[in-house]
Amino acid sequence: MAGTMLFVELFSLVVLAVFVAVDGDRRATLRDAGLVALGAFLGEDSCIRLYEYYAYSPGWHVFLDRVPLVVLLIWPAVVLSATKIAKAIAPRASALRLGAMVMGIVVFDAALIEPIAVHAGLWHWSHSGIFHVPVIGILGWGFYAGAIVVALESLRGARRLLAPPLAALATHALLLAAHWGLLRYVLRFELAFHVSLGLVVPAALAYAQVVVRTRATLGPGDLVARALATSLFVVLLARSPSLPLVLYASAFTLPHLVLVAQSLRTLRAGPRGLGA
Repeated sequence: MAGTMLFVELFSLVVLAVFVAVDGDRRATLRDAGLVALGAFLGEDSCIRLYEYYAYSPGWHVFLDRVPLVVLLIWPAVVLSATKIAKAIAPRASALRLGAMVMGIVVFDAALIEPIAVHAGLWHWSHSGIFHVPVIGILGWGFYAGAIVVALESLRGARRLLAPPLAALATHALLLAAHWGLLRYVLRFELAFHVSLGLVVPAALAYAQVVVRTRATLGPGDLVARALATSLFVVLLARSPSLPLVLYASAFTLPHLVLVAQSLRTLRAGPRGLGA
């Protein structure tokens, strides 16, 4: 387990470094990354302490209170990468609409990441759901991502320092609303494989349809960064394969393949700058 954890930590740092390196405006990316990471710490650490729904494996090497440092450093890549996809889909979206799209994209990504991470022993939940991950846990990723994006897009200058605490508070508000408004009554127990798949397949088809309709594309640097991040979870699953989880994970590939295909077609037609 110690070897797996060290591999995940080092690989995650490589993903973050590549994500920053391929961006055209590294100074702005680093600034936003710091704000996203700070908000992630405020949100995650307070959620763990207040709700006790999940905990990280003690095998992580460096913690900030209850949260591994590497997890906080990888949050910017998750949020900012999803923001690039959302902006490719709707370049002139308002802050609120952009945040809503980022929330949807990150929820989709988290629905893949969470079960594989739990299967690999990176963290564990005290409640069940999709492959031992409660639905509200998956939604929590999107709630924070959407909230921090709305805050960063809406605030200017020194006021952007308010984005992390505001996003953390908004995450708590959305989690409580989702729990007390709906999820305490439904989707509370471990879902059967066909039910989990039945939730993912329509989402994947809808996501792919939006990518095709809007002709969304990413630059080569962003494609490399996302492919690198995805490969981490492919490796984790390959180290301890589970047929149901492999089939479940396969359902996520369609929108990403469509995005890659469109991006490569656009690059062949007229190359763009790295990470553009």
